[in-house]
Amino acid sequence: MSNLIIARTDLPSTLVHQFLTSNPEKASSLKVSIEDVAASTLTLEDGTIIDTPNTILSHLASSIDEKFAGDKEEPAVQADIQQWLSASSVANEELSQLSKNVNTHLSGKSFICGGRMTLADVAIYARLRAHIAQLPLDDQKTMLNTMRWFNQVQSQLEASKTLANANVEAVTIDLEALNLGGKKKKDKKAPAKKEEKKDSPIVPSMIDLRVGNIVEVAKHEAADSLYVEQIELGETEPRTVVSGLVKHFTLEEMKGRNVVLVCNLKPASMRGVKSFAMVLCATTAEGKVEFVTPPEGSQPGDRVFFEGFEGQEPEAVLNPKKKIWETIQPGLKTNDTCIAGWIDPTTNAFHTLKTQRGICTTPTATNAPLK
Repeated sequence: MSNLIIARTDLPSTLVHQFLTSNPEKASSLKVSIEDVAASTLTLEDGTIIDTPNTILSHLASSIDEKFAGDKEEPAVQADIQQWLSASSVANEELSQLSKNVNTHLSGKSFICGGRMTLADVAIYARLRAHIAQLPLDDQKTMLNTMRWFNQVQSQLEASKTLANANVEAVTIDLEALNLGGKKKKDKKAPAKKEEKKDSPIVPSMIDLRVGNIVEVAKHEAADSLYVEQIELGETEPRTVVSGLVKHFTLEEMKGRNVVLVCNLKPASMRGVKSFAMVLCATTAEGKVEFVTPPEGSQPGDRVFFEGFEGQEPEAVLNPKKKIWETIQPGLKTNDTCIAGWIDPTTNAFHTLKTQRGICTTPTATNAPLK
């Protein structure tokens, strides 16, 4: 068996090991130990000693989760992961430029490579965390894509107890100040005069739309008209989604399909099963239902947005009292060429629904409402 000694100062390797082994069903095929040594070393079965950080990272990840390492991804994604691993090796004085490169790269994307968190995300997070921690708020505001992604990766590392097990403190991010969906802290001092609370105007970018892939689907045990789907979104695990689509699609037509999901509706229990998102579909005047289809090449987790509202962060969870979904949904339609979008009721302008890879469409549903 190959032997890997991880230096306690090697944060990328430590975080990758703790994150992947946080799942009790997964274990490394390497013999791994974390020790007080100058640098991490990997000793192969034939006695070869490897001390190149990125090679060690790749071996470590591959020994536990080949998909996370990129080994089972498309060749282009594999190449991207290796390219970003190399990018993470920059000197400390170049971290500012790295964070800017990440910000540009993440426009319209949730993660560095593909639609889910991979080795590249954890490696870049580990390299940038000290830089982000000391970055002034005004500078953070110029890199909202980076900050959104950094918070998303950190949240997964916290949820899996990776940071706690690695004795690493989370970087504090002022999500409210960055307008990234955080809650505003209450002012302990009572205001001299009560001010009227003004709600932000309701816009379609408040809806969190993402590409999902249906990896499993079955009929609801207590409802003949409902399917229960497991949909991959690039998160730690697939989301459970309940949809009334039994009359419109077979199980075979559902499984493996890329769809567009509304991800920030308040979770709802449907005949005893809680649903954590909604599949976006078009319904024709004749009652035919069709999926809104993401562009070719889409990956789970890809951001879906309306043209003209790019770069705006959605609400974390839609507040039912504000009727955000109920206000936007009537304007969601396809046009006469099957392109999905939103019609602004004040200007009658059509804002195309798209991802970084192209536009979202339906197979044949024209001028049809989306819901």
